[in-house]
Amino acid sequence: MDKFAEKFKINSARLTNWDYSTPGNYFLTVCTCNHNKFFGKIDNKQMVLSKMGIIANQFLSEISKHFANVCLTTSIVMPNHMHLLVHVETPYMASLQDNRKITLINYSHKNHPNYFPRLSEKSKQLIPKIIQQYKSAVTRQINPKIIFFGWQSGYHCIIVENEIELLKIKNYIVNNPKNWQKDKFYN
Repeated sequence: MDKFAEKFKINSARLTNWDYSTPGNYFLTVCTCNHNKFFGKIDNKQMVLSKMGIIANQFLSEISKHFANVCLTTSIVMPNHMHLLVHVETPYMASLQDNRKITLINYSHKNHPNYFPRLSEKSKQLIPKIIQQYKSAVTRQINPKIIFFGWQSGYHCIIVENEIELLKIKNYIVNNPKNWQKDKFYN
């Protein structure tokens, strides 16, 4: 465990043995600083985006343009957070082109010589990189125009393990505005 300001113990929310560039589905939740409702409001069980919410939503739709091996399956911008269901299709930065042949390198196997060094470089892995670049892009676009905007540090990530869980998460995301008053981020 690491200590922050020599007082607080911080545990990483990420799995220590997982390469977050591994193909699969990831359910991500990103929150605003202090859960401030920067992105709009729920009106009649529908999300009404503010100017900041429109910017946040615009950059969500551009994730797949910046990461060729990523598909944004489902997403929603809520008043003080957003949910993304991301599908990683191929290993990140693992294909090498050689005379029209593509070789895939599987970093996720423990016998691969780069397995443990890759785990120590979590911030260079795909999911953390997507969140870092997304937060940065939204912040750059909003901050010149708005007095205050900020993100909560980190994010929440669930690795989706099967089709049943995938369907439940899709349903949760789509129905999040209808269930806003029951949401743990509602305050």
